[in-house]
Amino acid sequence: MKRFLGILFVIIALSFSACGRQAKLATLGIGVGKELVIDLETDHAGGFKWSAAKPVDGDILELARFEYADADKKDRLIFRALRHGRTLLHLEYGQEGARPVKHKKFIVLVN
Repeated sequence: MKRFLGILFVIIALSFSACGRQAKLATLGIGVGKELVIDLETDHAGGFKWSAAKPVDGDILELARFEYADADKKDRLIFRALRHGRTLLHLEYGQEGARPVKHKKFIVLVN
């Protein structure tokens, strides 16, 4: 299980290495009842944070927790897979009430 999570973190990290450019959408696979962990660099001191840009398909996926790792300066979004299906996960980064400055999109396949 730890090896699987390690591989999942590597896949997610590689998908964020495009220097802010949105290339081809990354597809992430997860099992029903499992958690999908997404770590993203952030600047809370500047009032920035990551959030879901559009409502998550609550039949397939739900935001279980949001955590901020101050030492790493990362937002951690943890989603729980509820049932089989495919959904688009659209995240945005910005200050509250302002236009987002970054977007990340993923296709999530729940098996």
